Amino acid sequence: MKAPFKKYAKVVVASAMLALAGMTSEQILEKGRTDQRWLIETCFHVINRNSQKVPFILNAAQAHYWDRISSRDMILKSRKQGFSTLRLARMVAKCITMKNRHCVVVSHEEKSTMRLLERAV
Repeated sequence: MKAPFKKYAKVVVASAMLALAGMTSEQILEKGRTDQRWLIETCFHVINRNSQKVPFILNAAQAHYWDRISSRDMILKSRKQGFSTLRLARMVAKCITMKNRHCVVVSHEEKSTMRLLERAV
């Protein structure tokens, strides 16, 4: 299964262009390199519990985690707090703003993996 990250990167940049009139895609990506939270909250969208597409603004649990992220984090069975979505958004942000960066989304079955990937942007 090949992940279509280039397609997602284009979607993110196109969305950002609409949200940030006046900034070029290069300026958006440059700012995103140094401030991934800004990139996520400004350019990414999620589907909420009412099946509506809304801007990805970190909730309290996500913001608490973001302020304490390390390279050795483990999140133990946290359900419905948005950690999977946040981790996916962070991976996508890194992939579109850093050269030679790759990420992989793996779940217990292909259908679940694709559903997670579709939620990433």
